[in-house]
Amino acid sequence: MLYKIYWKRSKWVILLASLAIFVSFMLPRIDLIRNWQTSENYYHSTKFVEDYSDDNYTAQQRQAMVTNSLTLHNKDDKMHPINAFAEHISFALQEINKYSNNTYLLYVLLFLSLGFATFFFDYKTKFNQFLFTNYDRKKIFFSKFLFYSAWICGITLFSNICAEILLAVTIPAKYLNWNLLQIICAILSCVITYYFFFIIGLFLGTTLGHSFFAPFSLLFVVYYLKEFTFLMDYYPNWARYLNTLRFSANFYSIHPYLLVTICLISLGLIFLASYSFTKQSTEISNLVVLLPQFRFVVAGVLILLVTIFYFAEQLITNFYLWWANLPIFIACVLFIFITVYYQSWVKIWQKHQDRHTTRK
Repeated sequence: MLYKIYWKRSKWVILLASLAIFVSFMLPRIDLIRNWQTSENYYHSTKFVEDYSDDNYTAQQRQAMVTNSLTLHNKDDKMHPINAFAEHISFALQEINKYSNNTYLLYVLLFLSLGFATFFFDYKTKFNQFLFTNYDRKKIFFSKFLFYSAWICGITLFSNICAEILLAVTIPAKYLNWNLLQIICAILSCVITYYFFFIIGLFLGTTLGHSFFAPFSLLFVVYYLKEFTFLMDYYPNWARYLNTLRFSANFYSIHPYLLVTICLISLGLIFLASYSFTKQSTEISNLVVLLPQFRFVVAGVLILLVTIFYFAEQLITNFYLWWANLPIFIACVLFIFITVYYQSWVKIWQKHQDRHTTRK
């Protein structure tokens, strides 16, 4: 019964979001195929022979150039992030990575928003109060969680499979240079990556209640991811493990260490989201953090992330001009405290005003 209610309530959102997800996975593959075919046409044209017809290039060297340029990846680099061997990959794969780097943040924001909306909008529309008349909170949470999780994983898996089938039927196997197990791992890694961001959004949607700061937190996650990816370029030893999230099933899989970390974090976020949902006493609360006992945890995690970024950036420059970014760091910490403890500051101010009024 609950699943029918969820479907009836959100079927148009599900259909439109499914279309957006499907298109977001197909477009990069179409772009890759188009660029690969352009390269293939050039390397098999008379112009290529004319460009490299002097004595410095033999026929064997030209053939090697064609093979290296059109082959999409090196099997020896399965566990490495793209950035670690960018100078060794082909033009076609560089094009798809360029496309991905310019758009993957939008894909991440899409999955964050879907997870966030799963519970947040029901808080604001009092929809849960309708469900509470017949079902307890725990059953509502897990039924909704399973329903939308199955949909997200299903459409992401289906979109990835269609994208890889399109790639397989348009580019010869000798240039794909993959095997079945490898592409299965890559597809599953991509599904896990986006589902992880869906879980983050779901956690934020059940924990935060402010009409402005709660949606704004999604942009913070996207910004953190962008800066994190940038910092990993300067820490190749860390990037080997931490920068292997798969935003596209481009032949590679998540590093096992990162996979375990993602699973543990996801389980923790699901538990906290369930706890927050079952313990809240109001459905339209505009508190920044809906449960007071979560304030210290949320503030601590945010300050930890900001601190990591600050010191990571200073290590890159050997703390040259460290004082220049210190005011920004302090301002970020103060903003976190003011935002998370906003309701407490309001109560303190109201008490102060009441005392002042009483004295008069």
